[in-house]
Amino acid sequence: MKSTNKAMADSLFNWGIPKIYKYGMAVAATGWEEVSEKKLAKIHKDMDRLATDIKNNHGKVKPGMKLKGWFMICRMIQKNGYNPLDMDYWKQKGWTEGNRPWKA
Repeated sequence: MKSTNKAMADSLFNWGIPKIYKYGMAVAATGWEEVSEKKLAKIHKDMDRLATDIKNNHGKVKPGMKLKGWFMICRMIQKNGYNPLDMDYWKQKGWTEGNRPWKA
């Protein structure tokens, strides 16, 4: 579960998602009907809290330095024509020039 959460978070980061929420709990079951009531109650409580955090942060999340740095590396790669389709997309968006996705 921990490695799966990390792999998904890494992919979302690489796609430019500035805030990634993660949650994992070992349930020792193959279906919801097999999960204990105690664990289900904890999951529901945790998800309510997480949903509140997401709602409270909606529209307020800005990219950090790490994400902006990653964007600049990707920008250099696209500017040099690594993949023609990607390069065209980045050019259309103006990202190889002065535009930035977080300033749209």
